[in-house]
Amino acid sequence: MKSKLFLGLFMFSLALTGCGNYHTEVISKPIAVKYENKEQKLLRLRELNQTDLAKWRAQLKKHTDKMPKKIKEAGFINFEMNSDIVLAKNDIGKDEMNLVLSYTYKTNGINSKGLIYDYDYDIHNYRLKNSEACRLLCGFIDEMFNKELKNYLIDGNKITINITYTTDAATTVMALPYNKKNGVFNNVKIKVNGEDAVVSVSESTGITNNIQLGFLRMNGVEDYVSDIKALKNTDNSYNLSYNDELLSYVYRDMNVEIIIHDAYAVELK
Repeated sequence: MKSKLFLGLFMFSLALTGCGNYHTEVISKPIAVKYENKEQKLLRLRELNQTDLAKWRAQLKKHTDKMPKKIKEAGFINFEMNSDIVLAKNDIGKDEMNLVLSYTYKTNGINSKGLIYDYDYDIHNYRLKNSEACRLLCGFIDEMFNKELKNYLIDGNKITINITYTTDAATTVMALPYNKKNGVFNNVKIKVNGEDAVVSVSESTGITNNIQLGFLRMNGVEDYVSDIKALKNTDNSYNLSYNDELLSYVYRDMNVEIIIHDAYAVELK
């Protein structure tokens, strides 16, 4: 009788302490739990990621509430964030679970007073300081990595940063002088409408087309992200892509996709 009672209490204590088939999981941190298979693990991590994403979107809304009320209500500039966990192969063919984060701001038209230009680049500007909307987006990314995402980062972590800027299909802009404050660029590899291309910008070339202008705006974002303290000791690579598929110069998308490779560094079966 005593042995049965002791066995019952022991099994009850196992359930309370999470032993056996029970798992302890902490949202917003890598989960050091082994699952029966990687598909089960991916499913569970995605569930937790959706909880995190709802919290992060609320934080983004609070961060971007600094935009003037008239801009927000008119919907001229909108901010978005998405997140997913993707099972992929690393450089040596081994499975890794990557945390993929996407941050975007979009401009959606203009009123007769040119409201958009008070808070985003006007048609001649390219430096980050010229766009309040882009600075807000970059500031939120900085805040995320130094607070919410720092638990995913260890020295040497591989991080891929994909920056994509989309505007209209205009092939030329008014020739603009270039003062080298962003640097001098010779045959930098980028993607243009999904195809491999190169771009050059210097004092001698000036800025004569939208690809150069878009590249400089993306380069400003790249410079900002490269200075984020939490990413100083990680292995970062950057990819820049320019698209011209939108209908008018008042429509623009700036997207920053950040992939934290092997974010859940638990050996997969």
